Amino acid sequence: MALRWDREVSAAVNQAHARYGVAINSALVHGVIERESGHRDTSTAGTLEPNGRRSYGPMQVMDTTGQMHGISDASTMALPSVGIRMGTYELARLLKLFAGDTPRAIAAYNAGAGNAARNAAGRFFNQAYVDAVIGFWNRYRTGIMVGAPVALIAGLVVWVLVSQRRKLAWR
Repeated sequence: MALRWDREVSAAVNQAHARYGVAINSALVHGVIERESGHRDTSTAGTLEPNGRRSYGPMQVMDTTGQMHGISDASTMALPSVGIRMGTYELARLLKLFAGDTPRAIAAYNAGAGNAARNAAGRFFNQAYVDAVIGFWNRYRTGIMVGAPVALIAGLVVWVLVSQRRKLAWR
């Protein structure tokens, strides 16, 4: 299954692995991209966040995160090749920081490392975000897309209708 920006994601995953020594799954990166931007193009003006900062690119990387990774012009992160690399670096950094605790790294990606603590029930305050990314990650790593079941059902309906039409035409 080919997803938009596969080439950029693969390159970013390899670079992040070399930089942080963390093996990161490309399907997880695609899961973050799906949750953050729906694999759609993003504006070079960025997205205004509730804290007044801006986030950019397919992975909606915060301008401050870009600066932390050496990006001086945050609007360049709107380019998929740059934004995906920066987002993947940040995700790999968080996976290393939290010793491979993927849900916690996802929570931190969304809300910051200081806000990625579990409550007594073992959930994060941004659990809906974490669940969404994990859901997309599972779909992408197993190759099952949301539209696949619908397409399969539609194909079966068409096949039945065509088969019935042929049967009627033979009579």
